[in-house]
Amino acid sequence: MDMPERSDTPGDSTLDELNKIKLKNLYLRIRSNENVNSPANFDLSGLNTPVDEVSNANMQNLNVSDFRSIAQQSNRGDCYSRIENVMKLKSLYSEAINGVFSAEPKNILIVTKPRNHSLVYLTADITKFLLTSTSPDSSVYVDKRLANSKRFIANDILNELELQEDRIKYWTPYICLVKPTQFDLIITVGDNQTVLYTSWLFQKLCPPVLTLSDADAPGFLTHFPAADYKKNINYLLNSSVSLRFSSRLECSYFKYNAETEQYTHVCTSYVLDEVQVSRGEHPYISNLNLYNNSELMTVVQADGLIISTPTGSTNMSMNAGGSLVHPALNALLITPICPHCLSFRPVILPDYSVVTIEIPLDSRASAFYSADGHSKIEMTRGDYLSIVTSQYPFTAIQNPHKQWTKVLEDKLHWNVREIQKPFSRKQSMILNKDNNDDKFDIAENSYNREAAENS
Repeated sequence: MDMPERSDTPGDSTLDELNKIKLKNLYLRIRSNENVNSPANFDLSGLNTPVDEVSNANMQNLNVSDFRSIAQQSNRGDCYSRIENVMKLKSLYSEAINGVFSAEPKNILIVTKPRNHSLVYLTADITKFLLTSTSPDSSVYVDKRLANSKRFIANDILNELELQEDRIKYWTPYICLVKPTQFDLIITVGDNQTVLYTSWLFQKLCPPVLTLSDADAPGFLTHFPAADYKKNINYLLNSSVSLRFSSRLECSYFKYNAETEQYTHVCTSYVLDEVQVSRGEHPYISNLNLYNNSELMTVVQADGLIISTPTGSTNMSMNAGGSLVHPALNALLITPICPHCLSFRPVILPDYSVVTIEIPLDSRASAFYSADGHSKIEMTRGDYLSIVTSQYPFTAIQNPHKQWTKVLEDKLHWNVREIQKPFSRKQSMILNKDNNDDKFDIAENSYNREAAENS
């Protein structure tokens, strides 16, 4: 006797509703077959918008009714192709990670932490040193906002060194977006936020980055102290350097239209640290559907959710209780923010996973998402994020004397506390032993001298 496909029992009804949610939220993952060595393909129609709001003009709207047929044909093959692509990238990066930065940089870009007057003076000194240390046909690009700065006067630098005017040029986010391959080297002067801003400027292809810290000790993203910039730049130009390819996330935001029941691609951001989805200003906890490779992983009820890279494991993910992961590893970290149940713990997935976060149609309120602290965007009911590991890593020049565990100790005072003293008695106490002191009442947690004297 054949069993019926469906029944009216409460358990089967709940399972059927869950399957409806899964089918409704399956998405079409269109992955480009761009070669890593090929130049980036930009959508020129969005050049007047911020970098992370450049939309893909070739991305078509997705119809909910097409999800069932498309997902059955593409989900499994897309997952395996994703694994294959990531493995190829790992092999490519492992071969070049100890490579020599032998080519003398012609175009050097300097990113300075804004609104810091002392760093503007330091940028002028670094510019002078680069112009005298590199070849005569090299150029130094500084921020366009320094063109009228009284602390950075390009004409005085050129007149002092007797150089031509084209040796100092100015960059804008537009130039970084359109011509990322024009620059051979990037030097950041500031803190971790300056490095994140540099990653935001170069959304896809990113030249090697020499990170100079404005503090005395390097940070998690800044590997060299700025006070020794001459020594560090000479090390870069005259020695073999190690490159660290830090993985980034490719976060695509899709907007749901309730009238047409279609999804529209809004923007794609390339994230170095983390993607955060939170309840924002709403008083209700966030209700999020979390998918792993199109399979419903769990329904999140918390203040928010953090999807982090190993590089960003020491940032917001750590503050929310996530694990510390070495930046050389390849993984995706999922950390809940104040979950409303004790069973939800941080999860680490392989880097070829496709993570999707969706706002259910029956959610009480909307949610807000941000990428590396930029562009806080409101997500309404039905919207979702598709997060995968990007094929464009962030390339940083590694300091051979900088150990990750040493940075944990310097910045977080990791495992630093007063050493516990061993159990021992002074010699004077052993010679002049007082038997009354040995009678200790554990229940009352005090010395019971009166009982000792009466006995």
